[in-house]
Amino acid sequence: METSTEVCEPESDLERELENQYVHTLHLMGLSPPEARRAFWHLLNEIKKESLEAGAAALPKDFGDRLLERELIDDRVKALLEKKRAEGVTDHDIRWWWNLSHLERALMAKLDQLNRHVLLRQFIDEQELSPEGAARKLRTYDPLFGDVDEAQTGSPDDQPLPYELKERVRRYVQRRAIVDAAALTRDIEDSSSFNHLVRKELRRGNL
Repeated sequence: METSTEVCEPESDLERELENQYVHTLHLMGLSPPEARRAFWHLLNEIKKESLEAGAAALPKDFGDRLLERELIDDRVKALLEKKRAEGVTDHDIRWWWNLSHLERALMAKLDQLNRHVLLRQFIDEQELSPEGAARKLRTYDPLFGDVDEAQTGSPDDQPLPYELKERVRRYVQRRAIVDAAALTRDIEDSSSFNHLVRKELRRGNL
């Protein structure tokens, strides 16, 4: 990843909080502290540029609460949230994701993409897997989040998960890794993808 982007000063308390959080995350991914700070600002400036180009309007901080209120009177919102609920998304998940700021949501998505790129390179360079083998391993061990309407190859259970589930999936993995990491690994490897495991566990009421 290019990390030569000019480092900026935070323009708000939120940007300062995000810088502290994600510089640490990027450092854990293998970047030195200066590289991690440059990478953070590269991502943040990219998000700001994309938002301007798309003319994206800033959503209110309580947008998740407003969505749930609109669901009662707006058929379009109701149809949108029905798709989410069919994937196991709850009111709590909707509030958690959509009450975040645009910067917070976009940074999570960007870090997901970056982390998947780093893992792919590790599988190819360090484990000497083919690009196809590395992609299969990535699908097995790393959850994929995205637009539930995006057409993907594979079974329905392998499709991208709604971002609204991201925090629940994180807590599920953390909990199972503490209780019995070996059993979690077996369940992962017995599934066609990590997303398949998540959907099985949602149906069982375990997630």
